[in-house]
Amino acid sequence: MANALTPDQQKALAAAAGNPVLLELLQSIINTTVATQQVTNTAGKNVPPQCKATVSFLKSNYIVQILNPGQVSPLSTLQAAQASQGATQATTLQNVTPILHQIRCATSPRFGVNDNVQVFGGDTGSPQTLWTLSNLGSGNFYFQTRDSFDGINWNQWRNANGGQSVTSNPSDVTTESALNSEWAVFTLPGNQLMAVGEGFTADEGTFNLPENLYTSAMAAIAEPNGFNDIGRHVNDIPFCDVTVPVPSDTSGLVGIPDYPIVVKMKYGDASVPQVQWGGDANTFAIAWDPAGANVTQYPSADGLSFWAAFKLAGGATLAIGQGLAADNTAIEIPAALNWIKFANCVGICSPHGDVGPDSAQGISVCGLSNGAGGVPFANCKYVNGAITWPGHANWLVIATNLPLQTVDGNPWIVINLGGGNQIAFGSGQTPNAGQITVPADFDNGNMLGIPGPGGVTGAGSNIMHGIQSCVLEAAGIVGLNYADGQGNVWNGPVNWLFFGWTTPAAPAPPGPPPPPPTIVTISPSNGGAIPPGGSVQFTATVQNNAITTVNWFVDGIAGGNGTVGNISGAGLFTTGSQTGGHTITAASTAVPTAIGTAGVYVT
Repeated sequence: MANALTPDQQKALAAAAGNPVLLELLQSIINTTVATQQVTNTAGKNVPPQCKATVSFLKSNYIVQILNPGQVSPLSTLQAAQASQGATQATTLQNVTPILHQIRCATSPRFGVNDNVQVFGGDTGSPQTLWTLSNLGSGNFYFQTRDSFDGINWNQWRNANGGQSVTSNPSDVTTESALNSEWAVFTLPGNQLMAVGEGFTADEGTFNLPENLYTSAMAAIAEPNGFNDIGRHVNDIPFCDVTVPVPSDTSGLVGIPDYPIVVKMKYGDASVPQVQWGGDANTFAIAWDPAGANVTQYPSADGLSFWAAFKLAGGATLAIGQGLAADNTAIEIPAALNWIKFANCVGICSPHGDVGPDSAQGISVCGLSNGAGGVPFANCKYVNGAITWPGHANWLVIATNLPLQTVDGNPWIVINLGGGNQIAFGSGQTPNAGQITVPADFDNGNMLGIPGPGGVTGAGSNIMHGIQSCVLEAAGIVGLNYADGQGNVWNGPVNWLFFGWTTPAAPAPPGPPPPPPTIVTISPSNGGAIPPGGSVQFTATVQNNAITTVNWFVDGIAGGNGTVGNISGAGLFTTGSQTGGHTITAASTAVPTAIGTAGVYVT
């Protein structure tokens, strides 16, 4: 029976691409934990430099990732080794001292005695750099880490996530950074983990997914954004692809496959054989937990498409797919998802080949259209003046059987996460330098997306050497520029695919404190014994009110009478015919319920 391989060993096997010497080197790097979890001790210092940490809430757990100073990412090491192809054996690493870590969390950034502070790593710390913390309770938590060489001398506690709290509310969206990418991580109804990310890479570059997600459960697309000018005219874009190289022999691999992601972005000319040159690419990806109870995956037999369908509350379905199609042909849709139509989906296409009859001024069309039977068709054409020629198109589509919203003429899929929070996928086309309009309650600050070429205007007689820029700015403004390497630049409309999320509404600021109550007191509080025909002067004092006047009462009678006694507006009480005790009351004219009382006895 073959030995089970870890995810890192799977990546090494894929990266070696059949080269046994390179595979030996990569396995040595992985097995030598000092290359990924330790740094060289600096002489004369008894504590390490501060380490950084990020925290995410995934699948009911808090995931803490600690990055040691000078740490080398395992994936970057694989890339470097693969690129060199010259190493023949693992070199001896210098002596190192492990860095020990402690993690603490609290319900307040003060980390005070009443803030439910919990510490992990033991009294002397741990060299562990990836932590899964469970059963912390509900609510918001703040995280800090500190580091030591010896478990005795520690540097200062340092905030993780820039001091921002992380919530255990599954209705919230957590943002996370990975290699060359930014991600929004959330849980769909039904406890289905999902993440949406955007990135930017050079040709043959890579980007990473968040923890607990896998490249074998991912739909992704790339779009051109820059080129390395070698002075040749573009005929087509042979590669604008997000690839996941899989080793030819996967026997012995266990667990969910997770291979490195490689982005290929190349331009090509009309020569035979074709000359190709690299460029930069925007990337957009959606990843999910394939082990979720509410997801079904549909890989196509020909390998040209891949779909996943997610059950939502109330019988609704969200479907995500990617694939490759020739110009003006239907995208592949599984029979089980034949409800998917152009009218209930959003998506984007990117160019992929083919060699045409001329050099191109730009891309005349690259997107989805409403085809026969309402099925989405993929389109990609290059243009030079009145001449166009077809290419293939990569496509990424999100569909649902829920009603779509239309915003500024563009479709949006909006899904309730619960707790009043929502996510949304939208797509459309916007003129160069135009701004995308998002649904109500969403804003461009909580958006990830990808722009792609949607046409060409104002090219004149210029022939492109590449797409100079295809950008999506933070304010939702998009731009597309072609260039010929001679200083001439022209533009075109931009296709786009957006993902956004709402955030919990901030609690309303507390109003001003209520005013202090109006208080009335009478002096003297006891008028003593008064003979018949006698009198006594009472004085009323009103506090906490600008109006200080009062109304006087004797035994509840305003102003009194000849029986109980009379009291003037100035508080002078004169006895009446009735002997015995009497109650004097002063009531505020502004707040009649605010009263003061005193007693008097007529002999």
